[in-house]
Amino acid sequence: MKTTVKTFLLTLTLAACLAPAAGANIGVGTSLPGARLQVAGGDAYVSTVGNGLILRSPNGNCFRMTVSNAGTLGSAAVACP
Repeated sequence: MKTTVKTFLLTLTLAACLAPAAGANIGVGTSLPGARLQVAGGDAYVSTVGNGLILRSPNGNCFRMTVSNAGTLGSAAVACP
């Protein structure tokens, strides 16, 4: 059996990838995101152990949310990005 692999190259400017327009929402799986970052039709996955979701508290401090092997959620204070 013969397999043919076709490669398509999509070129984007680096600036457009790293810095969307001020106030713009970014959608993954949706063309009309309703939040600054919206993931539709799937999960957001953080694959690097020790990384997680960084949230800012009402007083301005930031915390990284992580999960242990047992599924316990943890938080640690981190510098705000």
